[in-house]
Amino acid sequence: MATGGAFPLTLATSRDGGRTWEQRTVESGIPKTEWPTEPSAVALPDGSILAVSRTEVSRAGQLQLVSVDGGVTWTKKRTNITDVSASTPSLILDAERGLVHCYYFERGPGRLKHRTARVADILADPAAWPDPDVLALGGKVRPYDSGNANATAIGNRHFIAYYAGDPTNAAIAVAISNATCHD
Repeated sequence: MATGGAFPLTLATSRDGGRTWEQRTVESGIPKTEWPTEPSAVALPDGSILAVSRTEVSRAGQLQLVSVDGGVTWTKKRTNITDVSASTPSLILDAERGLVHCYYFERGPGRLKHRTARVADILADPAAWPDPDVLALGGKVRPYDSGNANATAIGNRHFIAYYAGDPTNAAIAVAISNATCHD
């Protein structure tokens, strides 16, 4: 680990179903505000990869990562999704309509949020994510006692799991969203 709060960002890949792995450095010497932590990625119809990740600094904004060569190289830009505090996003792609859904939990205020963007718009400008909808309230809690949305699509509905609680009690909650309502 490097000093000064920076360390190398590495990528591990397997070409044999996970029997062996290759690790390579993607970036090194980057400050904490630039660490793309716990990304959520979707494969776009043109073969490129779109990912959004949390950062480890409150209100710094989530990072958007794009690869057009199967993950060999990446571009990283800051989004306008700043109503987060070390909160992991979860993406769902609606390839048919050209939309991507981003779910995340705003720690502290305790709000499960959702943004829907046109893929073309955010690829052109990562700061073009529309304002969020609040889907559920988890209660005002200490920031790290809640968070980390994990979404999946089943038919036309999205199921989003997250946790909320206090230092001694926590609950897993699931919100259900009708994906066809968000465009």
